[in-house]
Amino acid sequence: MLITYNVDDKVAVNSAEETSRSSPPSLESRPVCVITGATSGLGAAAAHALSRHGFLVVLVGRSSQLLEKTILDIKSKNKNAHLKAFEVDLSSFCSILLFKASLQQWLSDSQMQRRLDTPPKAMIR
Repeated sequence: MLITYNVDDKVAVNSAEETSRSSPPSLESRPVCVITGATSGLGAAAAHALSRHGFLVVLVGRSSQLLEKTILDIKSKNKNAHLKAFEVDLSSFCSILLFKASLQQWLSDSQMQRRLDTPPKAMIR
């Protein structure tokens, strides 16, 4: 599952060249990407790539140890990466609901008033 949007409900990815030429966006204006299965394979690769493009990457995985390892790996290659990790068991509906509440609380506490209930306009067809 990959969800990306920013405060204006617009999805945008700049090229690495554009990102390096411009000043980094503030935390509140960075697009947010939630990546499940972020500790290995395609999920980890997506987390690495999107962190290089200026996304605030939310890593979701079952193992806190693997999440920490993934964060350290990304930070070793991109010290400016903005990352947040949540331990979630996606086979448990209770765990998913707890994750949703925790993510919303974190976004609120970080003054990034995003709503997860409504898909971004760019995703509605």
